[in-house]
This record gives sequence, C-alpha cells and structure tokens, in this order.
Amino acid sequence: MLSVLGHVDSGKTTLLDNIRESKIVEGESGGITQMIGATEVPLTTVEEVCGLLLNQLETDLEIPGLMFIDTPGHAAFSSLRKRGGSISDIAILIVDIEEGVQPQTEEAIKILKESGTPFVIALNKIDKLSGWKQTGEMFTQAIQEQPQRVQEKIDEEIYKLMGELDEYDIMTDRFDRVDNFQKKAALVPISAMTGVGIPELLMVVTGLSQNYLADELEINKEIGRGNNNRRNPLRRSHEEKKQPCLRNSGRSKNNRNPCTSRAKASTGNPSRQTVRRSRRSSSCIRSQDLR
Repeated sequence: MLSVLGHVDSGKTTLLDNIRESKIVEGESGGITQMIGATEVPLTTVEEVCGLLLNQLETDLEIPGLMFIDTPGHAAFSSLRKRGGSISDIAILIVDIEEGVQPQTEEAIKILKESGTPFVIALNKIDKLSGWKQTGEMFTQAIQEQPQRVQEKIDEEIYKLMGELDEYDIMTDRFDRVDNFQKKAALVPISAMTGVGIPELLMVVTGLSQNYLADELEINKEIGRGNNNRRNPLRRSHEEKKQPCLRNSGRSKNNRNPCTSRAKASTGNPSRQTVRRSRRSSSCIRSQDLR
C-alpha cells in the first residue's frame, strides 16, 4: 500500500491519472483532492508500463500489484494526510522541481518520519523546465537527448533539493546514482503530465516493495492473482525510525494487520467504487474513494 503525499498542486492526482489513464483531477473542486482515493494497480499493468526496466531489479516479482492512496495537499486537509500516510507501507513524496520543499511537503516529511514509512521522492514537472524536449516516457533515455543546459539544470535542482532534505536528516540521490537504498531515498525526476519518468518511478517502488517488504507478505500462489496476508510486524524503535528511507514500515497495533482492514479502519467504508479498464492492457485498475 503506497500513499502519495506532497504540497497542494504538486501533481499527486495527476500522477495517478497518468498511471490509470483517467481524468479525476479535472472533476475535483478547483483541481484539489478533497478525499482519500485508493487505486489498485495490478502487477500486469506495472510490467507493461515499466517494460524491460524491471530486469534491472534482478529479482522475481511476487507482489500482486500496488495499492496507491492519493491524499489531499491543501492545508485544510491535514488530518486526511496523516491518515493516508500512517496506513501505508511505502510512500511517494511528490515535490515540484522548481519549488522544492513547501509547507505541506514539510508536513508530509514529518508524517513519514514519525510513522517510519519508507519513501521515494518524485521530482515532478521537469517538462516545465526551459528548453526541455519531450522525447519519450523513459527518463534515462530522455535525459540523454536534452540540451546540455537542461541536463545541468536538472542536476542543479536535484542537488538543491538534496541540500534541503539534508536539513531533515534525509540522505538522497538521483535513483540511478543511489549506492545503498537502505540509507538513501531515491529521487526520481518525472512529469506527471507527460508521463516521462513514471516507468522508472514504478520500477523503484516495485523493487523496494518486493525487496524490503517481502518479509511482511505471504503469497498464496494457488490463487491466480496471489493473496497477500500481512504477518505481524512490530513497531520499530525510535532509533530505527531515524532512517526513514527504505526500512520495513510495520506499524500495526493489536495484530490488526491486513491491508484492507487497516484501510477501512483508518478511513471508513468506501462510499464509492469504480472499476476502470486500463487502455494499457486488459487488466482492471480499481479506484475507490475512502471517506
């Protein structure tokens, strides 16, 4: 279960819209998410979006897919962000590449550190950088085709954000330069609008989910899509929480561990559920609003 956190208008819902190819953000009041929305993305969709990138993980994927929780970024919805951030196993923190750490970004960082939730940072809106040329969805390929000044600008913004996050005791680096994912949080440059970088972002969170959360999952291979049952992870100590990047995020209380139970207990029963058929494949992507 992944929560998507960030400042208002940083591109959280637009990112999920791109993944599921829907237009939810256009139907929200002022373009602002006002509830927690859950989106289930099956592994088949992840494999289709990432393609050969998944070969870099050098591991067999047994997770059934990814469950995304979209949280509001507006200051008025602080309680919803806390609920979304606290029930997730891993998180994506979205940051505007030109704005850096903003008020709700700082709040999200505190939520993730307090809950001990591992997270990846999506550095969004690279397509708005002056001179950026849209050449495809793979960032690792697109960056090679950019003018030198654009490549330097992206590195400049990355190093600037690395400095800002260092003030929160968070070590980071660009995802393809990270030498130890247990000590550093990965920065993935993306454009939620055009889709560039999203394959790499999904690759990173999929790899982390498989490699670092696998001991909390029991996969029932007799069932077609797999049945993941939460084990009984213990809450980490204060010392363990000092490295929030990629450690397991067991936070259950009183052995109430199943993902679905935790979501319903924290957010209430779903008031509306829709099943959208992805144009990327024949697999279904489930979306539901959690009150």
